[in-house]
Amino acid sequence: MILVLGSFTGIRIGVATVKAFHDSKNIPIVGITSLECLAKQAASMLSTNSLICSMIDCKNDNCYFALYQKTDDILDVLIEPQAESVEDALAIIDTYINDSDETKNIYFIGDASINFKEEISRKIPYGFFSNPNQNLLNSYFLGLCGLEFYSSNIEPETPDRQINDILPLYLKKPQAQRQLEEKEDILHF
Repeated sequence: MILVLGSFTGIRIGVATVKAFHDSKNIPIVGITSLECLAKQAASMLSTNSLICSMIDCKNDNCYFALYQKTDDILDVLIEPQAESVEDALAIIDTYINDSDETKNIYFIGDASINFKEEISRKIPYGFFSNPNQNLLNSYFLGLCGLEFYSSNIEPETPDRQINDILPLYLKKPQAQRQLEEKEDILHF
């Protein structure tokens, strides 16, 4: 099981280290996103049929986010993890909710939900928030996510996500790559 946060290099090193343990000790591994772990934490506190938005601050008014639906004891992904400005993320969530028959109440969890609480409350007045001490990643729920995925082996609706097959999930391009693309765009004019 792996949870790796940090810089692009840090994530690559973390994943390579876990894969080395897997290869040398034949230990099974699964990849769990931080957003999924936060959603699992929230799901443990909520009644069935709840919407959960996990949000992690990635600086400069940007966030990583995903939207989940808790039905009974199952957590389904409604909006896949992505990186956007907080404003764009809230617009995506609001549009999704208004275009669907989903319940309007959304539970926000993660450090971005605290850092941008006022903005979220203005854009999504039907949202409610976790307590500040519940916004940190919890190793218990990381283990629970990993165990559930491992126990189900491979889910038919996610054939690309398999045990022992983990890759870093980059939701945002590295700054060096973004700067290079900006220079290339300037040179093409």
